[in-house]
Amino acid sequence: MGEKEKFWLDRLEFLKQSTINNNCCEIDFNNPKHLYDCLMKNVFSGEFDSIFPTESLKDLSYQQKEEIFKMVRESLSMILFMGEIDLWADSVEGVFIDDYEFLCIRILDNFEFLLDLVKNGGKDVINLLSSFQKDDSSFENIVVERLRNTFDEDELLKSILLEMSKQDGEYSKFSDKQKAMLCKFPKNILYKENGNHLELVSSSELLSLSSLYPKIEDFLLHVMRISLNY
Repeated sequence: MGEKEKFWLDRLEFLKQSTINNNCCEIDFNNPKHLYDCLMKNVFSGEFDSIFPTESLKDLSYQQKEEIFKMVRESLSMILFMGEIDLWADSVEGVFIDDYEFLCIRILDNFEFLLDLVKNGGKDVINLLSSFQKDDSSFENIVVERLRNTFDEDELLKSILLEMSKQDGEYSKFSDKQKAMLCKFPKNILYKENGNHLELVSSSELLSLSSLYPKIEDFLLHVMRISLNY
């Protein structure tokens, strides 16, 4: 077991025990899902903000952490289906099993992913993801989960989203709708394989490619075909 996997499991066990301590009289222990229902409610309502184990925010002050938690809680549809805490078990893409531990670990990791994004990109990155939700129906719900499943590497995805969120960033020539399409089909467009690693495609190369198509719809169709290896 790697360090990351151990951290995920330790965090879940800590939150489970904290939930039992916090909600012991309310939990129906005959229902295997109910403990996790209470856990998710505590996490996403802000009850556990002060104790939530997070690698991303560990060096920040209490006030800085609270500001980030607040911004993320205002955007729960980026993590939870329909933005509803009660629908947490429907918030992992392509999983149709009653493995509540697995589902919790993934959702908490998506939460951590968004916390880290907001720490580095603030409201701008929230606004970018919100525009993705409005402009592309496939990103309407659980946009973090779907983006992470689309990209090959989390750190690559983070760096691209942070750059896209900047008003004067490398992708500033593209509209938010175009950015959403690029993120929907990123491989061989936003990044490509170079030997044993992935590397970003320069924005100048991307703009040069887009200039070959007078209509943006034609360019985006080209993007989709390249990404799907048509």
